[in-house]
Amino acid sequence: MRTEDLTALEAVADAGSVTVAARRLGRSQPAVSRQLQRLETELGTALLTRQGRGAQPTAPGERVVAFARERLAAEEALRAELHQGSPQVRGVVRVVASTTPGDYLVPELVARFAEHHPAVRAEVEVADSAAVPGAVLDRRADVGFAGRANPDERLVHVPVTTDEIVLAVPQAHPLAADASVALAALAGERLIWREEGSGTQRTFMEALASAGLDLPAGSATASLGSTQAVVSAVQAGLGIGVVSQRALCGHRLDDVAAVRIDGVPIRRHLWMVYERSARRQGPQAAFISFVSGMVAGRG
Repeated sequence: MRTEDLTALEAVADAGSVTVAARRLGRSQPAVSRQLQRLETELGTALLTRQGRGAQPTAPGERVVAFARERLAAEEALRAELHQGSPQVRGVVRVVASTTPGDYLVPELVARFAEHHPAVRAEVEVADSAAVPGAVLDRRADVGFAGRANPDERLVHVPVTTDEIVLAVPQAHPLAADASVALAALAGERLIWREEGSGTQRTFMEALASAGLDLPAGSATASLGSTQAVVSAVQAGLGIGVVSQRALCGHRLDDVAAVRIDGVPIRRHLWMVYERSARRQGPQAAFISFVSGMVAGRG
């Protein structure tokens, strides 16, 4: 039995659809169908039942899927073992990251990884936190980084580092004189948010809700599409931004102060995210192992 045929069967069993499985594997639907037919011919039995656009394993198919998972897992473990610590790993690792880790964490990780694996090319796409899980599950990315964990059990989350959400206030603003302010002090202020789907915005609002607090009535808001845009708007005097502390530290700004909300520490993890059941080649396995090893070393 060919590895690519077993991979196709496992992907269809996980996705419940030949079309979705083909997309996740980066193959055409006819190619996946041919691989499944070849496997069924080789084994002399039907492995899938097809209903409409869906596909489910037959009883023999379930046994072959279990076999496929064991064999593919063994192959992946062997590849990871052979490549562990080897600078000869070659290929591409596709990374999707939300803005904060994409701007202030992933570049450092990729640079340090490249020191150990110079023949691996990292392709990094920056999206919002809400888009990261879908990109990983659709296998448009091998690994993701986000400011929020997703409850989907198909995903593994590894906490890489911590982050703090603060108010970015122009140095000339009266509120900049204090390290922290009462939430009521924001009444009537123009607040600058990230776009809908931003983990930074959601973490901030959930922290206030957990503390039984609401934004003061009359707080005017604007929404911008990136952390850099929010910081630039604060510098231009548009208002007060809600941003990651890492963004301010990363820019070493003299004209913007970090101010906290009295009694409401707003901290979160930045997570590495990958699919639990995905079969990874040398570059992807090496990258995940490298980042996990860094996290373990810090602990």
